Amino acid sequence: MHSGILKCGCLLALGWALAAQAQEDGGAPALQLDAGPSEQPVIVEPPEPPPSFVEEHFHGTRVYTSTSHYEVGLVLGQGGLLFADGVAPIPLNGVVLRERNGILSYLITVFAGQALSSWAIASSAVEVKNVRTSSSTNLRYNADGSRTAVTTTTTTADVRQLKSQEQVDRETEASNKSISGGFVGHTFGDLAIYAEIPALSGGRPAGAGYEFTFGGHGELFELMHLPVVLDVGVHLANVRVKRPVSPGIGGPFLYHSAGGLLGRLHVPLTRFAAVSVEWVLNFLSVGYLFDPEGLLADGSRPLSPLRFTLDVFATDFVFLRGEATFGMLGVSDGRLGVSLTAGVRL
Repeated sequence: MHSGILKCGCLLALGWALAAQAQEDGGAPALQLDAGPSEQPVIVEPPEPPPSFVEEHFHGTRVYTSTSHYEVGLVLGQGGLLFADGVAPIPLNGVVLRERNGILSYLITVFAGQALSSWAIASSAVEVKNVRTSSSTNLRYNADGSRTAVTTTTTTADVRQLKSQEQVDRETEASNKSISGGFVGHTFGDLAIYAEIPALSGGRPAGAGYEFTFGGHGELFELMHLPVVLDVGVHLANVRVKRPVSPGIGGPFLYHSAGGLLGRLHVPLTRFAAVSVEWVLNFLSVGYLFDPEGLLADGSRPLSPLRFTLDVFATDFVFLRGEATFGMLGVSDGRLGVSLTAGVRL
């Protein structure tokens, strides 16, 4: 009996001790239940600061690739395209119009590209070999007793069909789709119109005519977080002036004509300026390598000009452009031309 009472006392003492501990901890121990994953605190990122005035209004060379715009400017210049020995640099003044990623340059570039592609595909559909030409001359007696020699020229060749018309049509359609899709947002067009403006030329004879270029452009890489841009296009030109008094020049005009390819590289300096180098591969200048005196006697200067340009961006909407044009090696008598263009970009 005494042992039973002892055991009961121990149990009561143990229960009393547990109750006292629970009260010290703030109450009876609660049953812990798994309520699922606890909610994580939401971290609110601070808003990005708005662009600065410079970031918003000075995009540098990025305006050539990321936007569609139009430029209108007044150009004042002399020399470069037209020059003659012993003659002061010939004025070249006028208006410059440029389009970047616009609808007109897109249509012209796509039309020219598709026409060239269609011609190349059609040419590859046949193989022409062993072209032979023969001539024969017959005498014809006239009623008055005279004789007329009649020469007949015959050309023959071996022609083999390599592609069916269906293949040509399929390749042409695929090429046209590729060209029209690939040039979206990657075209440019430049038009310079020169005119005689006595107030700007000081009363001297000035050049008149045009330079026209259209084609596509692409971004090569970035320099100082700005794109280096390459323009490649077709270049046409015809600029003339009244024949100056200079040895070897004949005809009523001295003129520069061009038909070829243009390459132009734009390199950024900062958001506020860029330099570019441009060269025209003028197919009409090939004859100048073999007979420069004969072409000059006709008043022709079919050159392949090299240009260096400094563009100053006075915001994205106002620009100033200085240009040096090398019509030919040397700097005398107007071979080195200079011009200044000021305008707006819309």
